[in-house]
Amino acid sequence: MLASTSSLFAVDKVLEPIYTGGACHVSVDSTEKELLLMRSGSLFALRDPETGIAASILQMDDEENNVTVFAMKDAQTLVTCNTNNVFEVWTMGLPASPIHSWKAHASPILVLTHHATLPLLATGSADHGVRVWDSSKSYCTHNLKGVHGAIVTVLAFHPDPSIMHLFSASEDGTIAVWDLHESRAIKALKGAHVSSVTALSVSTCGGLLLSAGRDQIVNIWNLNQASTKPTKTIAVLEAVESAGWLTDKLFFTAGEKGIVRLWDAASGQCVLSSAVLGTAGHSITQVKLLREQLVAFTSDLFIFYLNPADLSVSRTMVGHHGEITDLTICNDRVVLSTNGPQLRLYQQELTHQCRLLVGHDEAVISLVSKDEVMVSGSRDHTAIVWNDFEMVCKLVGHTDVVSAVSMGNKSTALIATSSADMTLKLWNFNGKEAKLAWTSKAHEKDINHVCFTPNDKNIITTSQDKTVRIWKVEDGKLLGTIKGHKRGVWSAAVSPVEQLLATASADRTIKLWSLGEDFSCLKTLEGHNNSVLCIEFSKDGSRLYSAGSDGLVKVWDIKKSECICTIDAHSDRIWTMLRTEDETLLTGDASGILKVWRDMSEEEALAAQMLRDETIIKEQQLSNMIMRKDYTNAILLAMQLEQPHRLYTFFGQIVDGRSIQESIDLLAHLLAAFDETQIGKLTCWIRDWNTSLKRAYISQLLLHVILKKHKSPALKEVFGHIQPYTERHFEKIDDLLIGSHLIDFVVNKIK
Repeated sequence: MLASTSSLFAVDKVLEPIYTGGACHVSVDSTEKELLLMRSGSLFALRDPETGIAASILQMDDEENNVTVFAMKDAQTLVTCNTNNVFEVWTMGLPASPIHSWKAHASPILVLTHHATLPLLATGSADHGVRVWDSSKSYCTHNLKGVHGAIVTVLAFHPDPSIMHLFSASEDGTIAVWDLHESRAIKALKGAHVSSVTALSVSTCGGLLLSAGRDQIVNIWNLNQASTKPTKTIAVLEAVESAGWLTDKLFFTAGEKGIVRLWDAASGQCVLSSAVLGTAGHSITQVKLLREQLVAFTSDLFIFYLNPADLSVSRTMVGHHGEITDLTICNDRVVLSTNGPQLRLYQQELTHQCRLLVGHDEAVISLVSKDEVMVSGSRDHTAIVWNDFEMVCKLVGHTDVVSAVSMGNKSTALIATSSADMTLKLWNFNGKEAKLAWTSKAHEKDINHVCFTPNDKNIITTSQDKTVRIWKVEDGKLLGTIKGHKRGVWSAAVSPVEQLLATASADRTIKLWSLGEDFSCLKTLEGHNNSVLCIEFSKDGSRLYSAGSDGLVKVWDIKKSECICTIDAHSDRIWTMLRTEDETLLTGDASGILKVWRDMSEEEALAAQMLRDETIIKEQQLSNMIMRKDYTNAILLAMQLEQPHRLYTFFGQIVDGRSIQESIDLLAHLLAAFDETQIGKLTCWIRDWNTSLKRAYISQLLLHVILKKHKSPALKEVFGHIQPYTERHFEKIDDLLIGSHLIDFVVNKIK
């Protein structure tokens, strides 16, 4: 039996990537609220810094998404430049169609910035040139050349609109100050930087220029002096990616060390440092200054909000998880393992705010939890036991990736870990420490999954060696090996109510096995288009949920051994799936998207019962209307009940025994109160009735009435389908009439 896509489950919540790298811009809306413009693939969104929720979005087509640089023109207008060097101006929140566009440089544009108040757009390109454009009228106002001898890397307008100065810097360390009134460079600051300049910032007083670069120094320039030498040079001892003025006396820097630091401009001393943000070894790519906080973006796509007073982290968001490899719910928190060593904790409402758990040195790939206790397995060859999100102990002993972890169903005293080193280990956990009970060489290839049976007496493992094995918890003795899959076995689940084991494999099948003495295969479930990666039984054991590389979630009826629901859940492979106590499903995929699915079966059953009850009542009402000869309302109710056959019979009863003119008059009276929508629906049914010569008489009467009163253009297409059958019916009637004349002639001759 083929399963159809069903509404058995509906999406309740979604956690999607909000930032996939690149520049971020601060915008201020009409209420003076600050918003952050972030890009996630082809989606540009102005987001609330407090919640991460999008205030307005611009969704571009993936095929047309070749934007390289972008900037905000005003609170709702975005300017982009694509790989074809074409500028396009867009309005946030409207359908993705540019307001206007124009061709830019011949060379690739690498940086652009828009003036805060004026319609001026500055661009820097690979041809070492700087251009200024009127973004409203789409023409070039300035073509600035002659200073830079390398690619332009950063641009900044003077914050005072009355001072028409533009600052630019390049990879060779050169900084230029351009007077836009005179279209010339009034200063060329060379020699102070020996590497690419990555940041330019003008102080709030307008008299000081800060420059920073990957040569690990920050220079401060006095713009009120004619000198081309910096007034102060500060060694910050890291390649700087972002810097700016916090006040006229303090500035911040951030870069390769992943630390935000505050500096006293007068003394050149660091006065405050943050902790390392993000994953060790990743840099901070940019820092944005809001009114009351600093927002730091890291190269591993974390977003940290810092209090400027002490540089403490007030909250954390994750721009993009990468691949979600596993998930669990622990202590009312949704916990994700991804490509990074940190565990990510979310409230079950799935707001964008996230808490990070640090303990592993490499990516975490497996999770399990019970009550407040959680176990995580990592590529660093270890597993960690957590209690209330605090590390309790580390399980050391595996020599390769800890690929799967499991805890006993009845208590947290039993912990099983399996690894790519092909071993299975059982640990006894007393709440404070875990002791190794036994180790077994379990499989010939990587172990993919481990789980306990409901009574905690046996452990089940699955492997890339195409086998499933059952082990005795007491001593690690092998009880049996199950063979039958043609490729590696990814996952296994044991029914909570009977001796039934389900296994999911890369051979695109799910197999049901008896956990009796012979471990025989009972059923093979087929339907997935690719590897089946994870499976879960329902709480009552009547259903099985499966998810795979095809992005589909399927719901199977165990007794009937058939798929009763297919959910087109994700566009990428689903690595992990979790079933909660209330039959909610959580699924996480390889593109970093987490979805929560709510079971709608009870609601659908209730809605179906209410619909049946309502239909019965309406059927009785229809019978009563016919008895009262309330023909108009009876016709409308029959149409509402979607009963074209009954309606046709009803029309037949109305015209039966009446002449053509009497029938036309009566039908015209009955249809007089119909609106265009009702007439359109009735005409579609007349089209179907008119295909049969037996029903053509009533159909033609109704058409006559409708055509005399209604001239809607929407009916033309329907009449186009009616006309060929009408012509055919009249031709047949003509033939019958001619035949009747012939019969009359023959009868008369015989007489």
